[in-house]
Amino acid sequence: MYRVAIFAYDFPHHKTNDFIVESKLSGVESAGVIGAPRKALPSYGHFIGYRPLPQPAPRDTAAICASFGLKYVTLDHGDAHAIGEHVRRWGANLAIIAGARILDAAVIERFRYGIINFHPGKIPETSGLDAFHWMLEKGAPAGVTAHLIDRKVDAGQFLFFEGAMVDSDDTLATIAYKIYVAQLVALRRVFDTIRKKEPFESTPIERPNKNPPMSDAQRAAAVVKFAEWKKRFARD
Repeated sequence: MYRVAIFAYDFPHHKTNDFIVESKLSGVESAGVIGAPRKALPSYGHFIGYRPLPQPAPRDTAAICASFGLKYVTLDHGDAHAIGEHVRRWGANLAIIAGARILDAAVIERFRYGIINFHPGKIPETSGLDAFHWMLEKGAPAGVTAHLIDRKVDAGQFLFFEGAMVDSDDTLATIAYKIYVAQLVALRRVFDTIRKKEPFESTPIERPNKNPPMSDAQRAAAVVKFAEWKKRFARD
């Protein structure tokens, strides 16, 4: 029923690495991987407010695909025509985002069953680039929104919210890591649906406005709210 393509980055990237590995471990056959080349992006500041937990260096995307025997192509994610040709050749009808540029309607429409994204936060509260800091600012729960995308960023059709457990001894870094792990858990739930050949139950996401990128000062102000946020959501 489903033939899954993966949108990824064409350079070493942790989420891309992990999603491709998870797809292989899931037993769901991937139709192919579409890697977007690196390009310069606008800078909206550098303040994070914590030091991320250390991770091994990510591997090259093409090398991982080759080791798994996966079809791989490097394409601009805005090239709807070229993507459409590969979708047709691979017989892909559903896509998963493991790293992608903004995908416009012409690309989304190439997939019969749509494209699934995993946003690291609750939509609509944490829409936009600074999901982690909007979570703190708005007092939203920690977790990941799985959704079918549409032409509006961080909108479309809601599939489910995968929550991340919060403990009283968590730090900003451990919460960020737990949210990342929640993405992998959500991905496994999606692969389970694909493997069972079940339809995806969805509801429309109401998101009138997307959160704008935060300044360094806004991120710093959000981080100050962490203790209050943790007290609200900690399970012990």
